[in-house]
Amino acid sequence: SGVLSLLHSIEKKNHPFQDIPESYRIKAAAARKAGTACMLKLQVRQGSKLCIWAGQYDSATLLPAIGRSYELASMASWESVAVVKYLMGIENPSPEIVHAIESAVQWFKENKKTGFKIIEVPLTNEQKFDFHKTTFDRKVVTDENAPAIWARFYDTGTNEVILANRDGTRVQTYGEIDIERRTGYQWYGDWPTELIDADYPEWKKRVNR
Repeated sequence: SGVLSLLHSIEKKNHPFQDIPESYRIKAAAARKAGTACMLKLQVRQGSKLCIWAGQYDSATLLPAIGRSYELASMASWESVAVVKYLMGIENPSPEIVHAIESAVQWFKENKKTGFKIIEVPLTNEQKFDFHKTTFDRKVVTDENAPAIWARFYDTGTNEVILANRDGTRVQTYGEIDIERRTGYQWYGDWPTELIDADYPEWKKRVNR
């Protein structure tokens, strides 16, 4: 979505691309059109239902693929928010784009997590790892008043939360994640909140759908 957003800015001659040659603008527009078509094709389906997007795909099969060792093949909420925001920025969206946006937002609404939150717990001593160091641990605590959050990764078939350790082993609970990955990665976050509460209603008004 970042590349497509850049191409869109070039196509529209937005700052700082006001003086770009017309030939480049035309090429950017064609590339963005092709990229958007690919983006729509990559939206994960469960039967006839559109969901969100994976973080990365196999270039031959176009199926969700593993990224880093602990980023298992899955649907990725953080990255998908950026995809939806890109699609919302398209002027005069086609019915296919509208359906993709509506479906993704609905999926986010249906797969939010409530009743708990992630807190940081101070450590007595600093712990050092290969790629970061920490003075705290993280854990899940029950809180019925906590705002909705989303997992970073979801199973493409069941929508179950996917958690893993650096060696690629999938675990079932947050507490089973090694402290190195608990403190060095965001497994839960509120990334779709602004999209649902602000961006989506504004988009609905703008496109009058």
